[in-house]
Amino acid sequence: MDFLNDLPAMAPEARFSQNIQTSVYCESNVGCHDKPGPSQKPEKPEKASQKPEKPEKPSQKPVQVEKPFRSPVQCLVAEYDEMYYGLPFKERALYLKQQIHEIVTKIDEDRQGSFLDYGFNEKRLKPRAVQNALLSGSAPPYKNALSGLLYLNEYYKIHVVLVIKGQLYITTPKPYPHVYLEVNPGRYKIISDDRISPEMLDQQTRVSPDAIGDTELEADVSGHIYRTHLKPASSYKAPELKELGKEHSISLTNSNGKTKVKGVLYDDLYWQMVAQQG
Repeated sequence: MDFLNDLPAMAPEARFSQNIQTSVYCESNVGCHDKPGPSQKPEKPEKASQKPEKPEKPSQKPVQVEKPFRSPVQCLVAEYDEMYYGLPFKERALYLKQQIHEIVTKIDEDRQGSFLDYGFNEKRLKPRAVQNALLSGSAPPYKNALSGLLYLNEYYKIHVVLVIKGQLYITTPKPYPHVYLEVNPGRYKIISDDRISPEMLDQQTRVSPDAIGDTELEADVSGHIYRTHLKPASSYKAPELKELGKEHSISLTNSNGKTKVKGVLYDDLYWQMVAQQG
């Protein structure tokens, strides 16, 4: 510090150096003392604020609501595809069409695994009819055929229950989880179970051409689409069907207590046998 003391004499304009006070502190960490000088007070650590600042909320993007689909095929494939709802809106239409085309191609490339193993009776539900139904439901102009929906029951292992004007129509005897598909003109969407009342469940019935007659769904297939050990109904006499009904624990009377007619009993046998096949 001698240099600082001699500085005013050497340069009068540097008299400010006389006011500089020496300190035990230095810039280097070598040889520095831990204790502050007598003229300095240790700085007190800042107290943490009592009320922590609230983190800023991330900006929320407006929620985009998915519109009802124009076909039941689109609605079901979108629902059970793992990628669809994670895509940007502008990419979904093309992606969905491609996925439906892949399902159609599988029926050609793997007829056994993608059709015959499902237990379908090819005389009742033809592969070509199913492919046409899937393709016609993938893009406009939409043609919504029932066979495409029945095929997707097996493809996804689900039971699509049609909801038409508050009435439930079951579409398969298989014991798969129920999926409720609301049917309106040009609008198909899956609805939650809590919208299904006990009264609706009590009154549900099997789908038929008459049931969908007032909708855009086309009944391009009818009858029993699964293979069973049943012979054609015309091959049985009424007593034979009654005996088969007893063997499969099927009631021989309807809800009014009247004996079931032959056609109804045969139909009940078919549904029971398919359900037991799984």
